Amino acid sequence: MKLYALIILSIFMIASCTSPKNFTKTKTSIDELKNNKELDCQKDNIKSAEDLYTEAIKLQKADKEDEAEIKIMVANEMIRNIKKTACPETPEEKDNDLSQPNENSNDDNVKINNDFNPEIKNIPDPANEKISLSVVSNYTPETIYFDFNSYKIKEDSQKTLLKHLDFLLANPQVNVTIGGHTDSRGSEEYNLTLGEKRALVIKKFFITQGISKERLKTITYGEELPADNSNTKEAHNKNRRAEFKFLLSK
Repeated sequence: MKLYALIILSIFMIASCTSPKNFTKTKTSIDELKNNKELDCQKDNIKSAEDLYTEAIKLQKADKEDEAEIKIMVANEMIRNIKKTACPETPEEKDNDLSQPNENSNDDNVKINNDFNPEIKNIPDPANEKISLSVVSNYTPETIYFDFNSYKIKEDSQKTLLKHLDFLLANPQVNVTIGGHTDSRGSEEYNLTLGEKRALVIKKFFITQGISKERLKTITYGEELPADNSNTKEAHNKNRRAEFKFLLSK
């Protein structure tokens, strides 16, 4: 199992450096936002994302791939924020909601929106649940680190990642939150996106090894929560990281 996992890790290390830039998905997302009448209050933000996409295409045609990718990353982050921010309802819309209640609204939808804490069925008994909680409490998750401006999984991080994988496989009632962090260099928007990529590449690895995506949550902190506040090479090395928080599923 570990040999197979190491092979998968190696593939991720290559793919994270050589994967093609898929700008088409960004354009499709922008078009969907433009056609969504419920997002009229976000027109300015949608226009800004579209302008970034246009600039990225121009840079790509000029063989400036790195600059183009940065523009696209910022555009994608704006798109995600737009989707998360609902426009305020008008009084008329509220009346409609009251007169026509949504019969499909239930707790399951809330769980999906939260994208975490899935309901785990068939937990044997309270005694075993206490044991599981003790297991989680006693497990100390090690941090893994990244090179500058990279979300490639380093070779010296593989053993740590495999250790976390073994823990998840052995404890199916446990979920994990993966937090992506960066050092302070670069813009806030770029660092948020880079932190997200660092968390997502780990999530993708766990999924390929049989961990259900419902057990995995990612969050990006960018440069917001440094492990070391000093502006030194050693501090930057400590801050380019992914941290893990293991929780007993509710």
